[in-house]
Amino acid sequence: MGWRRISRGRGPGAGRLAVTADLRYTRMAKVAVVLAQLRRPPQELWDRVVFAMEDQIMVACAAGHLLAEAGPGVLDGHADRLAAFLRHHRSADAYSPSLTDHVLVALVGLDDRRALPLLTARVADPARSPLGDAFAPTLARLPAAELLPALLSRLRAAPDGHSMEGALALLGRWGAPAGAAVPLLAPLLGGSYARGACEVLGRIGPAGAATADVLADLARGRTRPARQGWPDTANPWHGRQSAAWAHWRVTGDAGLALEVCGSFARAGLGGPVLRYLGDLGPAAAAHVDDVRALLDAPGAWTRVEAAGAFWRITGDPEPAVAVLLRELAPLRDARLTEPAGAAVRHLGAIGAPAAAAVPLLRDALADDRRAHERILFDERLCRSLETALDSIDGNI
Repeated sequence: MGWRRISRGRGPGAGRLAVTADLRYTRMAKVAVVLAQLRRPPQELWDRVVFAMEDQIMVACAAGHLLAEAGPGVLDGHADRLAAFLRHHRSADAYSPSLTDHVLVALVGLDDRRALPLLTARVADPARSPLGDAFAPTLARLPAAELLPALLSRLRAAPDGHSMEGALALLGRWGAPAGAAVPLLAPLLGGSYARGACEVLGRIGPAGAATADVLADLARGRTRPARQGWPDTANPWHGRQSAAWAHWRVTGDAGLALEVCGSFARAGLGGPVLRYLGDLGPAAAAHVDDVRALLDAPGAWTRVEAAGAFWRITGDPEPAVAVLLRELAPLRDARLTEPAGAAVRHLGAIGAPAAAAVPLLRDALADDRRAHERILFDERLCRSLETALDSIDGNI
């Protein structure tokens, strides 16, 4: 069914066809399919999603999921309507608290400060869960000073809360400005969120220096986090390289990170360790042969991260660009994979020496097909493509 047929019979209101709520819900589901397939659908489809917020609750909930993933361009001009919805959020909460959360995320994405009071109250409330990690990049648009106190209040009230992943993702996005969270992150190093806590502490940097000794013990394998429901075995903790990288970031001493991350690279392990070695840059030159060997690893994710690390360590773009170009192949079919998305970001970081990637990057950006069923992920890919093209030749 084409979008013109879908758009007929909108929800209740002046000049609209009166249809049953079930039929309007079905039509909203079809609108969602079109929006998830096309990057540049008619604006009237997005307008219809916004108008649906005034509809029966199940139609509004379907619309809310889309609003949380929409970019500012399609919601410009609708901020007042979204803010008006939030004035009646208690009625919506009686049926679906997540609906209010989705509208809040949409308003934050518009940089509309009317979202802040209610968002702050909900973030501080451990009984609510508005902190899905997928929305962390949007919420991190708010300065840490405005939302961090509410998040810290939540973590104090529920240190083992079910939204910990979202909280850690948000803290990691803020980085150094989230330094006040360090006392609440330190206890997490002994439990199931240890690796996530290491990542956040590393991004916070020197403000996390009080955790240096604990991180060093974790990195050397002297201690290991307790994991509920898992037997305490003699196997080393899989997050040792994360602790070593965090130790370098909080202390400025690269010795332990080079020792631990280098041993992981020699073992042929990719993933985070390659990112950590890349962060260390030329200081990791002693391990460049191990990184080079992983440029031909069986896994696409390992190859991409090895290429990024190799360039950051050596400054030699040629081998890295050759690998990254190959890993862009899924984008030709409008298909986003994690390695392809990472390849775009690495090529953008390399800049002008990655000029061979420009035609493919331009084609991927011009494609009207969404590369992922989640609109949010495809929108982020588009921003990464724009950033990469601007970095490589300055002419999108």
